[in-house]
Amino acid sequence: MPDQTATCVLDSTKWPANAAKYEYQTRADGFSADLFRKTSPEGRAWQFGYDSFGNVKTVTDPKGVATPTAGDYTTSYDYDAYGELTKATDANGHATTYSGFGPTGYPTTITDAKSNATTYEYDARGQVTKVTDANDKVTTQTYDTYGRPLVNTVPKDTGVVITTPAPVYDENDNVTKSTAPSGAASTAVYDNADEITSATGPANNQTAPRTSTYTYDKVGNVKTTTEPKGTATTTDATDYVTTNTYDEIYQLTSVVNANSDKVSYEYDNVGNVTKVIDPKKNATTDTTDYTTKTDYDLDHRVTVVTDAAGKTTKKGYDKDGLVTSATDAENNTTLITYDECGKQTEVKVPHEGTTTRSTKYEYDQVGNTTKVLTPRATAAGSTDAFTVRTSYDELNRPAKQYQPYDPADSRYNDPNVYTETTYDKVGQVAKTSLPPSDGETVRNDTTYSYFDNGWARSSADPWDITTTYDYNELGQQIKRTLTSAGGSSDRTMSWSYYADGSLKSRADDGVPVGKSVVLADNSDTQNTSKTGTWTKGDITGQQGYNHETHAAGTGTDAYTWTLNIPKDGTYAAYVKFPKVTGAATTAKYTVTYDGGTADKTVDQNATANQGTWVSLGSFAFKQGNAAKLQLFQNSGGVVVADAVKLVRDTTGDPADTEKDNFTYSYDPFGREESSDGTT
Repeated sequence: MPDQTATCVLDSTKWPANAAKYEYQTRADGFSADLFRKTSPEGRAWQFGYDSFGNVKTVTDPKGVATPTAGDYTTSYDYDAYGELTKATDANGHATTYSGFGPTGYPTTITDAKSNATTYEYDARGQVTKVTDANDKVTTQTYDTYGRPLVNTVPKDTGVVITTPAPVYDENDNVTKSTAPSGAASTAVYDNADEITSATGPANNQTAPRTSTYTYDKVGNVKTTTEPKGTATTTDATDYVTTNTYDEIYQLTSVVNANSDKVSYEYDNVGNVTKVIDPKKNATTDTTDYTTKTDYDLDHRVTVVTDAAGKTTKKGYDKDGLVTSATDAENNTTLITYDECGKQTEVKVPHEGTTTRSTKYEYDQVGNTTKVLTPRATAAGSTDAFTVRTSYDELNRPAKQYQPYDPADSRYNDPNVYTETTYDKVGQVAKTSLPPSDGETVRNDTTYSYFDNGWARSSADPWDITTTYDYNELGQQIKRTLTSAGGSSDRTMSWSYYADGSLKSRADDGVPVGKSVVLADNSDTQNTSKTGTWTKGDITGQQGYNHETHAAGTGTDAYTWTLNIPKDGTYAAYVKFPKVTGAATTAKYTVTYDGGTADKTVDQNATANQGTWVSLGSFAFKQGNAAKLQLFQNSGGVVVADAVKLVRDTTGDPADTEKDNFTYSYDPFGREESSDGTT
């Protein structure tokens, strides 16, 4: 009698409907075979290539299989003589390399497609003991004799290392004590089945230990959970207890909390949750009210959800399980189509009546979204206008994101308006560059810096407003300082925490009353005016994104900053300018203040003065916009107009009342109990 299994495999007419198909290629030895094609029920096919040793050399995704072009949409792999992976090249031609293999077969260096290398050290078992990233920052990990993790160190800053102490293990490798980098310890007790029977967390404002206890059934399902407040009371063993109940096949059927509120679950014959009955439903005699019902198809996918009011939402799927339609409770249906790789190519959403709005998508060979064609683009049949375009770098990160444009619009008709993102060696966003402001050519850049472990350290926006951050050992923010343009005013917020990580206090120092700062940059057209010819430039050391210069010469040409004074008082006046070749050594500034004018001479060619704030002295000003500061052309050299600022002296002002402090405490459950704010 023929082998029935062999007959079914070879005779495609006996294959079940909508089945995935796997095809193999026998090797030359005749004893082994490699999978060379996999076809999904929807007909999406992946193709694989191998070397003579059975190592995967190429993977071609369904889009590449469907095209006549050889090698497109293909990821390739290279190996050394020992079968160790040395290079992986994506379908866009960007390669990651692996080198320096040790006795365990792991690479000591992995170099990305931008030539940034990360190095690794291993112990005899092949466990990673040291990682040095592309910025030369080192993370270490130690292990005990049994290979269990012990001490971990992560760099935060120069000379600052965050150390996580070694856990304490029992004989079965269960962690009985874990200590955070802050020193806060959590402990656990286990039964003979290695199930946690009690767990004690770090303290907050509560003095009693915060211990939760657990019981289990014979197969290891959690039966009861006693919260810390229940554990702390010894007179009633049933208070603050949550109880779980299971059916004969260990499916969760109900959960009853400490207030006797019950949530129930019902299942179909294959284990799908068909009903969830919440406490409000369980409290009524009619178990069908307030009930949500869920229907599934034969592949256990949700097809219909019916709410308590009888309203339904539906989903439809293709043979591969991708959602092709979604119908809301008002019977509005969204239709989704996919390409050979299972990526969305078009989404049609209902608009009005039978009208739909269609958004289309295009991708590169590795699956990055390169174009989003808005409904307006789709309606116009355009693949460029009204389209969001994105280009990517060698590591498949968004590099430039182009805004949609309208070629017929008088203003928004430029196809090359984009936001650019650049990254540092370890993949952190280093700069976000927005398009120039209206009438300008210099882009608006925001820059970012980071601690050694990747936590955000600072950001500086195009207007020189900076924010700095600091964190405790657990990564919780403990300080944030916002500093104004020019650096003369700041606001600091701070936080402290209990050992368990809950918020203990927060403070906001505000901005001191009367601490007024007036800053005007040459790009502030509403606050500046000029006579003569001034040329814009962009160079390091300037305030804002440009500056202006006037060639040496005689005459009365001047650059004027009009200053809007918010409050009467004495202000220190400052000017700033970058380094410019041939700058005047006797640049003349004139300050118009309450009571007169004052001329000040500044050496703009002195290195000590370039790129910093140079004091002109202190002057009395009245509230209003009568104050101004002028820079005049100079016969001895180029004069540089950039920025000026006034900083009010708060000496003699009333005591500062802007600072706010808030403290927090918690009950044994860890819930916020009180918050005390003082001003």
